[in-house]
Amino acid sequence: MATHSPEHPQPARILFVAVDGFAVVRFRSKLIKALIQRGAHVTVASAALHAEHKEALEALGAEARVFPLERTGLNPLADRKTKQSLRAFIKEIAPDTVIARAAKPVAYALPIAKELGVPRRIGFMTGLGTMFYPTSRFEQLASVVGKRVITRGLQAATEIWVLNPDNAEQLRRPSFGLSHVPIVDMDSDGVDLNLFSPSPLPEVPTFCFVGRLLPAKGARAFLNAAKALHDKETNFRFIVAGEADKHRAAIPEEEVRALASAGVIDYRGFVQDLGGLLKESTTLVLPSHHEGRSRSVLEALASGRSVIVSNAVGCHDIITNEQEGLVVPLQDHDRLCDAIQTIGSNPDLAQSYANSARTLAETRYDEQVAAQRFANQILR
Repeated sequence: MATHSPEHPQPARILFVAVDGFAVVRFRSKLIKALIQRGAHVTVASAALHAEHKEALEALGAEARVFPLERTGLNPLADRKTKQSLRAFIKEIAPDTVIARAAKPVAYALPIAKELGVPRRIGFMTGLGTMFYPTSRFEQLASVVGKRVITRGLQAATEIWVLNPDNAEQLRRPSFGLSHVPIVDMDSDGVDLNLFSPSPLPEVPTFCFVGRLLPAKGARAFLNAAKALHDKETNFRFIVAGEADKHRAAIPEEEVRALASAGVIDYRGFVQDLGGLLKESTTLVLPSHHEGRSRSVLEALASGRSVIVSNAVGCHDIITNEQEGLVVPLQDHDRLCDAIQTIGSNPDLAQSYANSARTLAETRYDEQVAAQRFANQILR
């Protein structure tokens, strides 16, 4: 591995291992740039790295690599090629720091990095997901093997990053065997305050949901609230932006399209321009069962939009209740409807929340500040 000495200090050699090249480019470019500006040599290895992502990374001064990976499932036998590829280029690159983001990179890259003697091995869990927060008996059973594999990966880390204190508390449970590993709450990746900027609120109160069409993401709760308030003949608009999901518990896209045909919601499917969608909206609603640190909420705050979130893991602490929006009890239909009506029927309150939302984004969630915070943690 790369070595350092006081007499001849070498540039830090950092390897990011991630599943999705798009996410690295879109959400980690400022961090990569900050590291390179401070003299580090950065390599990004991703399972999905298209030509434009590779070019974007190389334009920053980073090196880009591709490795084979099945995006779903955690089967060590099926992922043998993944581990062989990771082992080969970790040996070749000889990093002094490996940062593995999300479940599969953590599960496979960190034990290999430990075996090869990489001094710093960071497990970056942007969210713990249903394997750690199952919402059904099926998810409880399905999580047993996956959680064991991920935990084994985290046990090979020298440091674990999470994005909220709830996830940190969860991983500190004795059953995970991580008492020897420092767990750092990094709060958020931040949001681009230039890409998402305030605009006037729409004249018609408009509430949007952005995310996969899963009950655990709050999609069912949002649809039920939209139906209930539509039946009361309010003048509110409800927008749903999200793709159908292959998960067995997913809400059928046909059901969502039927609600759109009935005029209950405006269904957009996958939305590339989230900034444009937020400009149409008064409030983003995310009654999720658990999150790491919701990027759509951060983008709404930066856009000067109030939010309604559940009091669940990774959600309740993202805002202050009755300041940038409202925090409602998880799976409480009546309280969710009340929150929507409270904001929708009080324009002055909606504007006050909107103003506070942008201020919070500027003071707590600025991507530039977050990038330097992460860089400081890596290069310390």
